Amino acid sequence: MTEFKLIAALLVLLAGVGGGYFAIRMSASKWAASFTALANTFAGGVFLGAAFLHMLPDAIEKFETFDADADYPLYALIAAAGFLVVLLLDKVVVSDDIVSDDDVNQAKGAIYPYILMMTLSIHSIITGIALGLEDHTIGAIAILIAVLAHKSTAAMALAISFGSVNVPLPRTRKLLGIFYTTTPLGILFGTWWAAQLSGPGEAMFEGIFDALAAGTFFYIAVMDILAEEFRAKDKQGHKHGPAFVSALFGFAVMAIVAIWT
Repeated sequence: MTEFKLIAALLVLLAGVGGGYFAIRMSASKWAASFTALANTFAGGVFLGAAFLHMLPDAIEKFETFDADADYPLYALIAAAGFLVVLLLDKVVVSDDIVSDDDVNQAKGAIYPYILMMTLSIHSIITGIALGLEDHTIGAIAILIAVLAHKSTAAMALAISFGSVNVPLPRTRKLLGIFYTTTPLGILFGTWWAAQLSGPGEAMFEGIFDALAAGTFFYIAVMDILAEEFRAKDKQGHKHGPAFVSALFGFAVMAIVAIWT
């Protein structure tokens, strides 16, 4: 598994670089934004499937291993806590000062891309750790698919955001370079952390983190990706059908992968 996770870290790094490069090269294209939106909703469906069909069932299995007689749905409580913690970081700690449309428009001219980078980096580190801690090959593959889908589209969105406020290209490349490394570092840290665990405590810790990751993945899918993309469609007057089909396809991929878990 260690070799697989090292390869996964490299693949995620390449996915981020590819997404950022694509966005920089194709920023002037009329269809680049539409392609990015569809790719993003696909990633949202993948994350939704990973949360419900992989992370949460894994958490339930781990909790039954070390406490089979428990009546309280502790895994659900921890998953909800993961959702609420990311909500706190994303909408309160990071974006607390942006409270009106005027504030948003003003922020976009100066700090909005940096806020976006901070938020995406938090998500990236958490998802990377989740992949690093996963001890089942099929489960790790499922998470890797979700991470690859999101990393490339997140890098696209970030590059487009920097370009929209005319951040100089050298600085954009440096900032994107930092973002590219967040998920691989999370994977390496999670892999190292998993190697330190042994005995009954291993199942308990993995169960807790799987539940936290499930809540986090659900947040990323619903609040960070799908809600934002569909809201953008409303503002642009575009139809929602293609975005829904893209999300459904992403979820279907995870449902198919779940056959072998």
